[in-house]
Amino acid sequence: MKKLIFNLKIMLLVFFALSLLLTGGLILQQHRSKTRLAVAAGENLISLRQRYSQAGSIYDINGDILAHSENGIRLYHENDLTAQAVLHTVGDYTQRIDNTIETRYQPVLLGNSRNILHQLWLDVKGKGLGGDDITLTLDSDLTTQAYKLLGSRRGSIVLLNYKTGEIIVSASAPSVNPQNVIEYVDIPDTSLFNRSLRGSYAPGSVFKLVTAYAWLNSEKYDPRFHVVCAGESTIHPDYANENGDGHGAVDFTSAFAKSCNVFFGEVGVLLGQEELLAAASELGIGTGYQVDLLNGAVSSIQCEDSDYLLSWLSVGQPTDSSILSMSPIEMARLAGGIANSGVVMESHIIDHLTDPEGRKYQKLKISEDRRIMSIETASKIEELMIEAVKTGTGSSAAVDGLVVAGKTGTVQVEGQDNNALFCGYIVSDEYPYAITVVIEEGISGGGQAAPAAAEILSWAVDRE
Repeated sequence: MKKLIFNLKIMLLVFFALSLLLTGGLILQQHRSKTRLAVAAGENLISLRQRYSQAGSIYDINGDILAHSENGIRLYHENDLTAQAVLHTVGDYTQRIDNTIETRYQPVLLGNSRNILHQLWLDVKGKGLGGDDITLTLDSDLTTQAYKLLGSRRGSIVLLNYKTGEIIVSASAPSVNPQNVIEYVDIPDTSLFNRSLRGSYAPGSVFKLVTAYAWLNSEKYDPRFHVVCAGESTIHPDYANENGDGHGAVDFTSAFAKSCNVFFGEVGVLLGQEELLAAASELGIGTGYQVDLLNGAVSSIQCEDSDYLLSWLSVGQPTDSSILSMSPIEMARLAGGIANSGVVMESHIIDHLTDPEGRKYQKLKISEDRRIMSIETASKIEELMIEAVKTGTGSSAAVDGLVVAGKTGTVQVEGQDNNALFCGYIVSDEYPYAITVVIEEGISGGGQAAPAAAEILSWAVDRE
């Protein structure tokens, strides 16, 4: 018996010793792996710096240099505000920010996308080591102005040409200088996130464009339909309502101009889940899109067959289990489609590429993405949007001498102040600009987003 106990003690000691050795081995291996990973990461950054030492330049549409390589160093715009304003589009050579020109167009910038014969020819000419240049559709001055306008507020401003699909302004705040990204120091929270392209926002009353489209194309549509808005839904106290005393008697046009939740909440219930979701799908919500090689966030919409949820969804305010989100660029594309007689154009941010000999290639080709509505329907919605800017909640988006069509949005966000939105365009063949402004915690679309849109539109026109 004593011998058995002795043997058991020996076995326990051996087991304990083995456990210690195993634990120690695991800790040592983890340390080695961490060290090797850090070394590999460092080697990768060194490799990227070397590879970009002769990379092609990135220009804005006016020839302003946004990124270039000089004396073996990758440099970005000398103006700090401009460098910050275009960061989310241009990116940085370390590729810490995905979905940027530096990242997605690396083969072009490094000259790796050329065929063998072209490369041999450039080698013979002594130009084979340099990468190709990229010219964007972006106007860096306007984008800088938009970024300054956002100031310390989080948000996005997008301006595009709705006749060609060219993105002229894509500003996202907060941001940071590219050198901070390269060194990875002093990075403000969410400053590397491209809100314009990747942001997913509830559109608020901007979604009334979708509800209006569904209503106009429904067999249930009645041009005489009106409600007397006293602030509370006339269907049920919990359904979409207004603050204050309401808008009084409103029809389709006045309800759109005043952004009446009671009217559009009741229209949503009349339409029903199937018709409203089908209309959203027809307008491209949930379809997804690309801006050349850059990916945009896919909008989403989901709602159970519930009149309560549907009433709130119809005014752009998802509630409980409902889901509704769009990116700022998607909202601008929707407005542009209405402006362009119902046709959304393919979105572009690349104007052309240029090889080391100065030969331009892959020039922007203007093409239709899809028709989202008939000319007649687009015209009717445009009339509503013009009235909203003339006499309604979007009046602060008006620009002297121009006809501006638009829709404001104010979105309740749990735990913070309301988001403010404006989506619209200039009714003009000479100035075919569609715009979206999103200001997080901006309180009111009419109070914050609409006047910002007016400033950007004015600047864009004055630059012509």
